Amino acid sequence: WELASRKLPFADVANRKKVVQRIRAGQMEEFSGDAPAALVELARSAWSLDPAQRPKAAVVMAAIDRALKVTEVKTLQEENERLKTQLRQAPNEFLCPITRELMADPVVASDGFSY
Repeated sequence: WELASRKLPFADVANRKKVVQRIRAGQMEEFSGDAPAALVELARSAWSLDPAQRPKAAVVMAAIDRALKVTEVKTLQEENERLKTQLRQAPNEFLCPITRELMADPVVASDGFSY
């Protein structure tokens, strides 16, 4: 749950005894809609009150590794699309004449070229 939400569980509850009472009563934190499905499934399987029913550490590590790889690829794809959009919207003088990459702080010189 912490990996998916980037928050501490039951952060709104100051008393640890109340946290334990909530967990024993079956109350768990809710997942946001954008939480990776693999992490949601993993967290729910780890919430069993019976330790024998919880996944082994190797299973947890493998699931986290897979989820992070999927998230990393998705993040890279989103960043690539963002940069493509920037390039389409950038005036020509903001693009490097050689690499055609967007320059961070271009200066148009007296010769008319951007540097």
